[in-house]
Amino acid sequence: MDYHLDRCTGPCQDYITTEEYMILVEQMCLYLDGQSEQLTELIEEQMSVASENLEFEKAAELRNRLTDIEIIMRRQRIVDTDGVNRDVLGIARTEDAALIEMLLIRGGRLIGQDHFYFEENLDSTDAEVLTTFIEQFYFMLPKVPTEILLPISIPKMDQLSMWLEETASSPVELIVPKTGRKQEIVDMANKNAYRQLRKILILGESEEEIVDEGVKELKIALSLSRAPIHIEGFDIANIQGTDPTGSCVVFNNGEPNNRRYRMFRIRSKETPDDYGMMHEVIFRRYKGRLEEGKALPDLIIVDGGKGQLNVALKALKELGLDYLHVASITKQDEILFTRDRMDGISLDLGSDGLRLVQRVRDEAHRFAQKYHHKLREKRFSGSILEEAPGIGPKRRQALLQSLGSYDKVRQASVDDLAKVEGMSEASAKSLREWIDTKDPL
Repeated sequence: MDYHLDRCTGPCQDYITTEEYMILVEQMCLYLDGQSEQLTELIEEQMSVASENLEFEKAAELRNRLTDIEIIMRRQRIVDTDGVNRDVLGIARTEDAALIEMLLIRGGRLIGQDHFYFEENLDSTDAEVLTTFIEQFYFMLPKVPTEILLPISIPKMDQLSMWLEETASSPVELIVPKTGRKQEIVDMANKNAYRQLRKILILGESEEEIVDEGVKELKIALSLSRAPIHIEGFDIANIQGTDPTGSCVVFNNGEPNNRRYRMFRIRSKETPDDYGMMHEVIFRRYKGRLEEGKALPDLIIVDGGKGQLNVALKALKELGLDYLHVASITKQDEILFTRDRMDGISLDLGSDGLRLVQRVRDEAHRFAQKYHHKLREKRFSGSILEEAPGIGPKRRQALLQSLGSYDKVRQASVDDLAKVEGMSEASAKSLREWIDTKDPL
């Protein structure tokens, strides 16, 4: 069955020759070793040979494999530049459970991760749990990475390194980093371990039983590979072209997570159009997530039609995140559009899936409007001035009384600002610079 679904090459039924199968094994070894460039070159060579031999179907299959590899490589973040193969271990504990998170770094790229859950009481220390794991896991492997980064020191580290070197027939070092990039990666493994342990303890081993019905329906309707537990929604508030704002709301398993909401002051004043502003907000949101190493959503929902969908996809492509799933929803007829379904997807009215999309859309709209009104209020009251360096309540009041409004303050020259009571030439220059470079309105 897997063979006919293109999920297996069928070596046990002789659907593939031994030579062809070993080539696939060699390619998988290159991938697991993080040698993506060599793997790409090897497949390109095979594709060229297939084309020369007029084996166009085989060449097309190899081309698709190259595309898949490129997508996977874009998903893999570069976490260091020294190119050393290393595993990074993190640990999280409760009174009766422990979880070890493993990050696999090959050639400087994070190529995968795994976790190992144990029922452990507090009689076992973290060091003992880690030691037992290393002894049971790594001594069974035919190949061990050059470095294993640990969150804490464990007993017999030098002795374990020596034993692993004998098993791997190459140097292996156990390290507890204290500073720098290595320590940051260990911290990331610890945070992942905490989140994964919490998820297991809250959701249980089988998530399917407690996944929100709307989330389940969206997985099927949008043909997603996994349930969109983590959804982020976006909207723009732009009334009469003033004080444009953007919002990002976060839903976890069908419920809003208010603490994760984010507001955006639109910066692209030269292109104050809805499409340009949506592009800016999407780009800023996920550029920040990449830089911080934070989790990316399973599904992104934007308010609008095909135009908003296209600018969202464009922003993600610029960040190398075009594999993320995006859907837009129109207000008029509640039609969903995705990259693969530009003809539109109609969910049943009153269905859990449509209700969830509407909740995300409406919450993003509400949050964007709330922030928009807040900025407009700051404009009319002039309280936004107090965000400028050196401007307190007294200077703000003097500026507004002298010049008449915040908009007049924004238009004033340095000389005009310096003439206001309580203002000096230095403070006037500082305020003028803030208005020109950092004024959010």
